[in-house]
Amino acid sequence: MNILENLDLHVRAGESVALVGPTGAGKSTVVNLLCRFYNINGGRILLHGKDGSTAYTNDGKSYSIKPFPVKAMKGFGGGDGYASAFIRCLLEGWDIIDALEFGTASASMLISAHSCSAAMPTVEAVEKFIKEEKELYGEMVARV
Repeated sequence: MNILENLDLHVRAGESVALVGPTGAGKSTVVNLLCRFYNINGGRILLHGKDGSTAYTNDGKSYSIKPFPVKAMKGFGGGDGYASAFIRCLLEGWDIIDALEFGTASASMLISAHSCSAAMPTVEAVEKFIKEEKELYGEMVARV
């Protein structure tokens, strides 16, 4: 089943985009695709002209992370989980690459569970998840 077809979204540096629509319109799905929480059936997703989830700093450095291979149980909560965990880590002075990993893990836990985004995982639960996933799949982050 195709959820989104012929979606072409270009956002230039400095622009802001609001995804607005009724429940079920696909807002969370678009965010989850951009964050690589879902695999795509066709086409491609490019961020900054590159495949993958990458954060860029003002000094020109970039940091990339692969998605944690989880089975998505729902299409909502991932964006909230990612943003809250990523921002929390940055505010606490974490390195960007570690904040990316923590945010991605938090979101992966939320979309692969039957809970809602109000039930954010604890720091300890996210750290345990990362450790277990790395034991199964190897390192998830790569400095570029």
